[in-house]
Amino acid sequence: MTLSTPLFLATDARAYEHFMARWSRRLAGPFLDFAGIKGGNRVLDVGCGTGVITAALAERGCTVVGLDASEPYLEGARRDRSHPNIVYELGDARCMSYADASFDACVSALAIDVVPEVDQVVREMRRVTRVGGTVASSVFDFWGGFLPPTWCATRHPCSTKECARYETSERRDRSCGQTDK
Repeated sequence: MTLSTPLFLATDARAYEHFMARWSRRLAGPFLDFAGIKGGNRVLDVGCGTGVITAALAERGCTVVGLDASEPYLEGARRDRSHPNIVYELGDARCMSYADASFDACVSALAIDVVPEVDQVVREMRRVTRVGGTVASSVFDFWGGFLPPTWCATRHPCSTKECARYETSERRDRSCGQTDK
């Protein structure tokens, strides 16, 4: 038996709304709470798509830049999720035009896993985030049956480096080897 999946192209904002934004809406609050994003922060939303997370950040009182490589998605975001605290920009997450330490936080929800050069994106996210700021990302656990996204990279007292945290209901494991109970 051959499974057929439709080709996904980042060209139709309305199709994206149906395909991914419905999940982003459910994820926004828990993800931003988990990452510790507070009002008053200047935040970069990498791979913002049609702006669901970007708008949630603005509603929290953040000043936000939504960055995406798809102009049609950005047009949809500008049309459906405009806000005085949001600027949507076309750009490449692998090579961002922002100065070092330009943001208090940098987030990416349901996007980083579709970029082949994920290491470049993470390096750029860290570069544009101030020392002590937050870099956080979430992706679907496709193999686990669409469980809520639980990966998040945040500052951790183990060192001054970023430390990935995987959280389940039982415990938190960190890439530094420490386990939070």
